[in-house]
Amino acid sequence: MSEERRNYEHIEKWEELINQNFHRSMVDAASSGVIETHSVFDKFSSWMVVGCGATAALMIVNIDKIIPYISTPGLRYAIFFLTLSACCGFVAKYFEINASISEAAGQKTTTIMKARVSEYEEAMKAFDDLTKHTGYQAKEGPTYEEFAESFIGLFPYNFLRKKLRQQVIRKQGLPEPGNRKAIHAVVHQSIIVCLQAAFYIVFLLTIAYSIKEGANKQVISSQADSLIKISRIWADFFPANTSNQPI
Repeated sequence: MSEERRNYEHIEKWEELINQNFHRSMVDAASSGVIETHSVFDKFSSWMVVGCGATAALMIVNIDKIIPYISTPGLRYAIFFLTLSACCGFVAKYFEINASISEAAGQKTTTIMKARVSEYEEAMKAFDDLTKHTGYQAKEGPTYEEFAESFIGLFPYNFLRKKLRQQVIRKQGLPEPGNRKAIHAVVHQSIIVCLQAAFYIVFLLTIAYSIKEGANKQVISSQADSLIKISRIWADFFPANTSNQPI
């Protein structure tokens, strides 16, 4: 009866392990789909940063031509919102780097660990087949605490090892499914990119509403003066031919 009970417990644990692995794999797959979007946000944010830089460069080069047509407070607010948009672009890049590092490290670690676990299981299976007829009792295998302590020992500085040890104790056992750090980075990145676009739109609206009332007349007058100057230069180079005029 005890043997049947033991077999039943083993089968129950096996079923629980299968369900846990399926649950973890589904969460990992869903989180991977979310993490993949960080590249799209990064492209859009990079375009916005380039646009902000080009706009700022044009404004600096042509500042003497802009000031007569835009009010001073409006120009100040416009530059302020343009600066905020550029700053949001750099913050979004920070979260992009975090997401990329977490994604790459997670995939690399998972691939290497699966290969090492497979090698360990094959070695233990061969060892069990060799010793099952000798009556040798296998010793306890490596534990999570031993692995964590050896891994923490690779890092420099006592305060850093202490911090990592506290995190290991707090998250003792199997790691959480999915890549929580990468997902948080992607969510923050998307929020910052939206703010970046919003600030740039506010910058454009501020410029539009800050144009002086007489700016159009000044532009037309300036264009007319330019046409008059061009016509005078043309007349100087090509004077009118009066030799064929009737007497």
